[in-house]
Amino acid sequence: MPTIFTVLASHLNNRIYADAVPLSFRLTPTNTPFGIRNSTGPNGLAEVYVVDGGMLDYEAQSVNALSISVTGLGLTTDSTLTVNIIDANEPHNFTNLPNSTDVSAASTSAGNEVFVVIIYDPDLNPVSRVRCYLTNWSSVETDTDAPPFSVDPDTGSVTANVDLSKWTLKNPTTSSYPSVVTYELGILATEGLHSVFDKLRVTIRDLLQPPAFLNLPENISIAETTPPNTSIFKVLTAPSLDQITYEIVNAFESLPFCIDRLNGDISLCSYAKLDACIRRLYSVEIRASNSALYHAEFLNVTVNPVNSGPAFNQSIYYATINEKCNGSDCVPGQSVASLTVFDRNCNGGVHLCAIIPGFGSEFFDLNNCTELVNVLSIDLDNHPEYETIELWVEVKDSLNLTGYSEVIVTVLNTNDFAPNFNDATYFGWVEENLPGGKSVLTVSATDADWAMHPNGQFEYSILPENMTQYLFEVESKSGIVRTKQPLDSETASSYSFTVVVSDHGTNPWHLNGSAAVVVTVGDVNDHRPQVTCDNRLPDEPYPTQQPCFYNFDLVDDAKVGNNVSSVTFAASDSDNGPGNVTFHLLVPDNYFNLDSSTGIITVKKPVESYTKYPLYVYASDNGSPALWSRITNVRIDTYSRERQYVDLTVRPAAGSFNKSAFLAALREVTEPWLTKIVSSTTFSPEVQTEIIVTVYALADNSTYLIENFAYAKTFVNRDAMLSRLQANIYGDPTDIFQSSVFAPFPVVKVMPTYANWWLDTVEGIATIVCLSVLGLILLIVLVVGLLKCLGLLCFKKKEAVRPIHDWNDKELSTASPTEQVNVRHSFSQGC
Repeated sequence: MPTIFTVLASHLNNRIYADAVPLSFRLTPTNTPFGIRNSTGPNGLAEVYVVDGGMLDYEAQSVNALSISVTGLGLTTDSTLTVNIIDANEPHNFTNLPNSTDVSAASTSAGNEVFVVIIYDPDLNPVSRVRCYLTNWSSVETDTDAPPFSVDPDTGSVTANVDLSKWTLKNPTTSSYPSVVTYELGILATEGLHSVFDKLRVTIRDLLQPPAFLNLPENISIAETTPPNTSIFKVLTAPSLDQITYEIVNAFESLPFCIDRLNGDISLCSYAKLDACIRRLYSVEIRASNSALYHAEFLNVTVNPVNSGPAFNQSIYYATINEKCNGSDCVPGQSVASLTVFDRNCNGGVHLCAIIPGFGSEFFDLNNCTELVNVLSIDLDNHPEYETIELWVEVKDSLNLTGYSEVIVTVLNTNDFAPNFNDATYFGWVEENLPGGKSVLTVSATDADWAMHPNGQFEYSILPENMTQYLFEVESKSGIVRTKQPLDSETASSYSFTVVVSDHGTNPWHLNGSAAVVVTVGDVNDHRPQVTCDNRLPDEPYPTQQPCFYNFDLVDDAKVGNNVSSVTFAASDSDNGPGNVTFHLLVPDNYFNLDSSTGIITVKKPVESYTKYPLYVYASDNGSPALWSRITNVRIDTYSRERQYVDLTVRPAAGSFNKSAFLAALREVTEPWLTKIVSSTTFSPEVQTEIIVTVYALADNSTYLIENFAYAKTFVNRDAMLSRLQANIYGDPTDIFQSSVFAPFPVVKVMPTYANWWLDTVEGIATIVCLSVLGLILLIVLVVGLLKCLGLLCFKKKEAVRPIHDWNDKELSTASPTEQVNVRHSFSQGC
């Protein structure tokens, strides 16, 4: 009872009494582990001590407040003593060890908790945390496999390291797999200063076992006639919580058996074909596996033979041959089909084969049960009913067991004959200009092959040649030849082409024949004559609205009977019929004649100078009815031969004038159209003053500014020459004659050489035109005024006259020449 504290007390009356006043001490509460006692020393001392059996527990109460009372002479006083208990490091203990637990492997996965170690540590403030460790283990079932458990040092949780449902344990002594195993695990708990050790016994039940067969090994028998996909055995195994799968281990031996990997059902494979004569016994190794273990056993299958008699390897044979087997491609005795006979009797036997008599069987025979041969020729052209022949063949063994098979023979029709036309050449006639689709003729052909077979069916076509396939067509079935478009007799009076007839045969190929066709195109008078302008001079321009306009220049002194020009009319007619063309003058002329056959215009009587003579020429054919050409306009312009020249006065050095050199110089400075100049000179070499050179120009055949007959032609022969030579109306020379070209020939004057030449100049012509216009206007005013006064003038809208170029070819071809001229020159009358 150690003293933990000494209490000192005294009484005040000690001063009065000689002896000290005795004091007594008392401690409250009394249920504490502390007590108080008087000291054996001087009076007034007391000791506070720990009573016997009193436990000081820091964790229960770390501070104790003790009330101490002291009494003397009937007087009492109290005081408080506070006792602080200091914490000490006390040992810890297991609260649930030693212990044991059972674990079901089927329901324990990796990480599942199987036990929790509980430790009691009396310290509230331990120096360090207590940790648990697995130190050792032992097992009756195994001394090599470590336990599949671990202990969490901080929590004391004992958990499975692996999925126990798939964990197995093999006994090394018995090589068996126990279903129950018990481990004793040594658990150590320590915080570094104090340690405690104890054991935990863990029993694992329902451990995974290898699959156990219930009906293997086994011997079974099946018939060789067992069909494929038939189930022959079902493998049974002991119940297991784990999924069991099945397989045939020796499947590499090409066994005819298959197994369902989930339910263990064994059947004949779809490709299996059992033959007891080839193999009688099969040893099939079956393996059953779970997630970790497997077990294998054998199933012995015996194949029993079944003698069902002989049979052909096919229930139906199909064969094809050509008809008329008497040529190089098909001869009697040729093989038609190969037959195969088998017998399930392993001992074999003698087989007899025959054709059962029936329709068409007389054409065939059997050769040693292996071959069907053709012995007689078949003609489908005369006997089409033999196109398909169905035969039945029979095989019989020594036990009189029979088998049958059908042979279907298809006889192919041979394309023996080519189609032929009934005629070698066909002739037809068709009128021109008829629309396409006109029937011309009909061709026909025959084929000696069977008419109901493609070999005997044919169609017609036109051989593509000479473009005739674009003009004619033939109906493929009927043979009617028709036109595809209108034909023109003028383009071609006849056509020759080839028609082809082809059958539809393909054995060995299609055949064809051909014939010639000649079609004559009948001519009709459908083209009116055309007056051509091909013989016009190339330098003659003409307006586009008058594509065939002739303009001739004629010297005013032309003699009667002379041709107006070296150019004559030409006309053509595209028709193949009467082709003679006759020329006509629409209106007979007093001055000119037109030869109806040659188209030559001749002078009928003398003409006047500088006069324009219009003629209207057309041509007609000799068809019925006759057709006319369009009107061809002709204008003959007369001129005076004497007045077509210009005099040039030159003043060269004496004796130095050269006529050829002068004309060359003249042509060099003028435009090309003046190269047709001819020249003569009037001069005297002895005269040293002036030389007059007269330059004559050819008649100008141009038709400048002519749009219709109402306009006059401007005679520019002479005036053009004067203009090109750049001389004024007074004949004064210009700079062109002062150039180096004319240096040897100084020109001093360029003058017209006829009276009133000024009137033919531009100024003169302009003056004449202006005066004529003024006179015409005055005349019109006078006439209008006169008619108005007499009341004879009315103002109504005149009907427009259709220009000739608005008429189409049909209107012009049907109009008479007089109507054509009336259209050109008539005006609708007013009122």
